[in-house]
Amino acid sequence: MPFHFSNTEIIRNGNTKTVRKVFLDGSKGYKCVSKYKNGKLKKTIKKKLKSKEKACIRRREFVPELFYDCKCVI
Repeated sequence: MPFHFSNTEIIRNGNTKTVRKVFLDGSKGYKCVSKYKNGKLKKTIKKKLKSKEKACIRRREFVPELFYDCKCVI
């Protein structure tokens, strides 16, 4: 039975918005961070999940600094 997981977090700060997503489907998965300013998409960074991160997500454990390497600066 394949493992499916997805999670989205939206952080609003004034007229900017940050959307952080994690998606895992079987053995493939990715994480992405999108920055919006005044309702317009400014930048998106998308990276593959590492094997240790996938294992932690499957065990439903907290993954410290999951988005540490996905820095978006507007």
